[in-house]
Amino acid sequence: MKKKLVVVLLSAAMCVAALGGCGSKAGSSSDSSKKTAENSSIEDDQKAADEVAKKIDAIYVPMCTYWSYFISSIFSDVPVYYTIHDPIPHSGEHLLNRIYQIIYKYEARKAYKIIVLSKRFEQAVANLYQRKLTDILYIP
Repeated sequence: MKKKLVVVLLSAAMCVAALGGCGSKAGSSSDSSKKTAENSSIEDDQKAADEVAKKIDAIYVPMCTYWSYFISSIFSDVPVYYTIHDPIPHSGEHLLNRIYQIIYKYEARKAYKIIVLSKRFEQAVANLYQRKLTDILYIP
């Protein structure tokens, strides 16, 4: 349990550190020019993401990760097919399960379709995430 918690915390820290520099441009010395550069960088990033999104038919998320949230947020107009491997939590890993359940719930609500890997989970996932049974796909 401690090792998994450390891995989750380190992964989160790496994610925050990696995203901390996103969109920034080096160079200008004044605050107003820095803000202008940051705003234009954000606009440029969004334009680039919009161009890429036009070329994407759908996004398939095979496994829950912290990147899932960022990907689905950036490409919010693209349908997301989201796989939930363990819709019913295992006993044991309590904190980790709670974290994943929060992510699952968020992703499941945003997803165009949810994929489960067992027929018996279709109804449970539909009930748990308040989705229509037609929104749940089963892959054996």
